[in-house]
Amino acid sequence: MKMFLITPFILLAFIILSYPLEVIGEEMISVAVVDFDGKGVQQHEAEIITDKFRGQLLQTGLFAVVERNKMKALLQEQDFQTTDRCDGSACIVEMGKLLSVQKMFTGSAGKIGNLFILSINVIDVESGKILLTLEEEIKGSIEDVFKTAVPTITGKIKKEMAVINEGLAYLTITSHPKGAAIKIDGADKGASPLTKLELKEGNHQVIVSLADYVSQEKHISIRVGKIEKMHFNLKHSGQYLSRKRHESAEKKSTLAKGTRWILGGLTVIGLGSAGYFHYDAWQKHKDYKANSNPDLAVSLWDAVNTAKNNRNI
Repeated sequence: MKMFLITPFILLAFIILSYPLEVIGEEMISVAVVDFDGKGVQQHEAEIITDKFRGQLLQTGLFAVVERNKMKALLQEQDFQTTDRCDGSACIVEMGKLLSVQKMFTGSAGKIGNLFILSINVIDVESGKILLTLEEEIKGSIEDVFKTAVPTITGKIKKEMAVINEGLAYLTITSHPKGAAIKIDGADKGASPLTKLELKEGNHQVIVSLADYVSQEKHISIRVGKIEKMHFNLKHSGQYLSRKRHESAEKKSTLAKGTRWILGGLTVIGLGSAGYFHYDAWQKHKDYKANSNPDLAVSLWDAVNTAKNNRNI
């Protein structure tokens, strides 16, 4: 009976103990965190926020964090005496090398009015470069910084560092007009616009093409963790412009032909009307001649012909 009662606790202990082992088994980034500076907040409050940040980094499973007391002990063994005033990047890099970590975190907790600003830098120990600078603002109290701002900025750091760790950079491509086919290093990537396309750090060839437009080629160098932007303003091809000129000429020719047909129709109508009036006058003359004085009829007919000639009927 006791065996059955103990077994669940053994299983639970096994699960709890196995989880950290799985995390440790992954390739984590070794880091150390220098106590944040207090700017408008008490220094002991800034140190409490730093400890909270260390704990949040551990929970991500991405970082192996040197604990504060171990960090101080290691630096004392190396006779490193400037831990309390290590502000410059060179000093931070030296500290990171002594601690044998890959990245160093520095930062500050500041306050203006009721606005708290948590600022954190990530420094690469090998290169000495600042990889990331992130800020998180929150209105409220110091407790809000502790409960909300620290977990939020830690989540952002985890996301950005995961990208940096994989050697990825981002590229956003737009074009006018939209819908242009995009090739990067010879591979099809879709149609513009493309937003935050993941690429490896380095130089890349970008070719943008669209029917009836001249293809454009550009080269760009992108850095890890950065978002670069490219825009292509496409111009119509000579073949397209020639075709449009031909189509325009055809339209003008068709319009001219139509105009000539209309004018010809109007001419026919005019001639027909003139013929009708001429016939009508002749018929009246004939009728009058049959029923009236022949001499007068001849005179009227001559008068009609004379008027027609004068008016070019």
